[in-house]
Amino acid sequence: MDMKPKSFSEVSNGILDLSQHYTVLKFLSVISFLVFIPLSIKNFLINENALGTVLLLFEISLLFEVYANTTRKTFSLGHLIPVTLLIMSLILAIYIFGALATYWVFPIILSVVFLLPQTQALVVNTAIILGSSAAAIPNLEVSVIGRFVTAMFITAVVAHILVRGIRLLQSELRYLSTRDPLTGALNRHQLDTLLESARLASKPSKQACIAIIDIDFFKQINDQHGHDVGDEVISAVVQTITHNTEDTDTLFRLGGDEFLLLCRNTTELDVQKKLHYLSRKVKQHQYPQDATVTLSIGLAKCMPDDSVEAWFKKADLALYESKLAGRDTVTIHNAIDPNVQAISSISG
Repeated sequence: MDMKPKSFSEVSNGILDLSQHYTVLKFLSVISFLVFIPLSIKNFLINENALGTVLLLFEISLLFEVYANTTRKTFSLGHLIPVTLLIMSLILAIYIFGALATYWVFPIILSVVFLLPQTQALVVNTAIILGSSAAAIPNLEVSVIGRFVTAMFITAVVAHILVRGIRLLQSELRYLSTRDPLTGALNRHQLDTLLESARLASKPSKQACIAIIDIDFFKQINDQHGHDVGDEVISAVVQTITHNTEDTDTLFRLGGDEFLLLCRNTTELDVQKKLHYLSRKVKQHQYPQDATVTLSIGLAKCMPDDSVEAWFKKADLALYESKLAGRDTVTIHNAIDPNVQAISSISG
């Protein structure tokens, strides 16, 4: 079990991407430094040493954590330490100064909701509300405490509802921006990033392979049966591929009737067998208007010196050879020397 404390970047709630998260953390660290350091000094000067110490420790832990996050340092205190110190300082301030310190609660509640995941934000804000309410008892009248608790509760509820709505909307928009609307396959938006990641992770024993897949004579299907049937054929082909591949495989729609299948942690031989099986399943499927559907496929494994562009080009050349060989074919690109295009065809 991993007991390493999680940093602020590791507990991002998904509203902000990593770059934005770092920017917000830097901004908050600057604001907190300008606010809490003077407050800490002031509390030491008026002999409120406990509050001054907690404020100072909070600021030091926050600055350290932001530094560790933004500079990608492996050592991190974890976000729970500054969060705990912040809650302690808030409760102490309300206990000592009463109503004067209650105004700090509301921006802190909002910051917690935006910076932490939903469950953790609920726990932290519950602790803030309960602790602040208890700390206010010696200094405020019951009616004032009631209004204070109500205001904190409403602020937290509204903030959580808004952030949840934003998170759901972002999830939907992220899906729409990365998926082909007809088939649900990934579009080109993430292609380069995922291919580069697979290339870097590829090893001789656990290779990354790509297969460029083209539906044979798809234009004829559209011309003979209409574009609605063509769309049904494309959707059915994608369903057949996704239902007969591994969870680690990723399918992209490159455009029209052309797709790319990325296979990770595998071997070229295993992918070759998989592609032959897919070709048979696609060919055997029953399509609208009894359309006949076959696939031409070009397969290429990632070699140590390949760039993403070179890797893609090899699969594309293999696909071209499949078409020259009469289609309904799986072709493997076996180029030992990058300058030599040695291509072997294997009938599907």
